[in-house]
Amino acid sequence: MAALSAHPFLFALLFIVGAAQLGLIAYNLFLFENDGYPSNAYKERFRYLLFCSAWTVILALVHYFMAAFIGAFLTFITWVLWLVGAILFHLVKYRGPCDGSTRCILLKVIDTLDWIAFGIALLAFLAIGYHVHGSRGRRTYRDGLYA
Repeated sequence: MAALSAHPFLFALLFIVGAAQLGLIAYNLFLFENDGYPSNAYKERFRYLLFCSAWTVILALVHYFMAAFIGAFLTFITWVLWLVGAILFHLVKYRGPCDGSTRCILLKVIDTLDWIAFGIALLAFLAIGYHVHGSRGRRTYRDGLYA
């Protein structure tokens, strides 16, 4: 089994942030389904972020069983997903004033966790790149690709 041993801490953080985001978004979807959405854009952004969170949790759980290049590619996709999600949610969230209610605070927490997940995914991608680049010089043509 070729484990990506250079950065298990980053993927543990990514799992924690993704799981927290998954719970918060599911809770907000439940609240908005009962009370109604402020706009259709909120509904679309929440569903997109729910997908990003589920994708991140699954990636963080299975990344130890992937080859380094596949892990790097999927982590790059995760980084792009969080970048798009964070920007889109940030734009829709700040259309109205925040009155200090619980829902408003939850929206701020979700927005903050979006950017945190984006940053951790970027650091994980860079760590995989460093791991792959660092292991390239120690191999010969007879060694396996991921020895």
